[in-house]
Amino acid sequence: MMMLTAQIATAFAADLNVFSSGEVADPSAVNANFDTLMRLARNQQHQGSFYRINCSNDNNALLDAVSQGETLIEVEAGPCLANMGRVGDGPPIVGDLYIKGVGAQKPRIYTTDDADGAQYLGGKNGSIIIENVSFEGSIVSMDSAASFTARDSDIRCQDDKTQAKIRGYQIAVYLNGGTGALARSTVTNCRGPAILLDSGAHLNATDSIIEVPAAASDLSFPQGFTLRSASSAVVDRTTIGGTGSSHQGEIPIYVENADITLRQSTIKGTAVVDRASTFTVRGSNYRWPDSDSINVVVVTNDSSFFGIDSQFERTTIKNSFGATWDPSSKIYLISNNTLTHSKLTLIAGSDKLSCQSRGL
Repeated sequence: MMMLTAQIATAFAADLNVFSSGEVADPSAVNANFDTLMRLARNQQHQGSFYRINCSNDNNALLDAVSQGETLIEVEAGPCLANMGRVGDGPPIVGDLYIKGVGAQKPRIYTTDDADGAQYLGGKNGSIIIENVSFEGSIVSMDSAASFTARDSDIRCQDDKTQAKIRGYQIAVYLNGGTGALARSTVTNCRGPAILLDSGAHLNATDSIIEVPAAASDLSFPQGFTLRSASSAVVDRTTIGGTGSSHQGEIPIYVENADITLRQSTIKGTAVVDRASTFTVRGSNYRWPDSDSINVVVVTNDSSFFGIDSQFERTTIKNSFGATWDPSSKIYLISNNTLTHSKLTLIAGSDKLSCQSRGL
């Protein structure tokens, strides 16, 4: 406790009353210091009551609360600026941060994205939690000890795509190592990757929606989930895919040297499973509702696709990008005889097998 208090006192020295040598300390000032240290200690441990702010008249109220050491923050109203860092400068060490919206109307929290570089909410070596908020911008969580959680929240990439066009990407959530979770939340309006998992990161998503907008001439092949470098994800009761009524170049799932499992979910669009990756679809629907668009699953370079008790409609699954057979990759389809598969096509090199039947 003494070490923790010393660290807090050093980090937040500006909040403490300072006494000169030989000076008689004012008891009220000493008590104020104790109150400050105890408040900061509780914040470090996510204990105690929430600190409430209202950003309707002060957009910097959230930043001010964080700078003075608050880590449990309730937001009555937005919009609240949340610039914690800038992409390219490296994330600041924010530590633990829990931002919770109050009431049925989710307060807006946003980051800027200007010519100086994309700003974001994030940090290292701590947990970031957002609950019941409408967040606009990017969230970054770095380091194997870091974590991010969104509950009952909407995460939306910014409408102004100027900097996204320059950078060639637009990310809503970036986990580099560590863990993450989405519960009853949405990720929208991102040319992508909307969610990027890197360096062994892991994410669980439940009862959520990840939308992928149509491709544009300056930002082609927008992506939803992108996993690489030994990352993984488990997705339950979630819809992932395009926003329109037909396929428009979206890639909802891109996996490279990583693994993703979808359970009781709906997928709309193309999936690419590359370089020793695994994509498992269990008890789900792989289809584009009310459309003649064809979904495509490409499994290549020593990768595997498992379709277990899932329904496929207007879907093509193939084990290479071109016409050359890739014997290193495997496709496994297993389902009971209660499911009807419509216009399912399997392609191995130049060989094609069309299926329209019950069971597989």
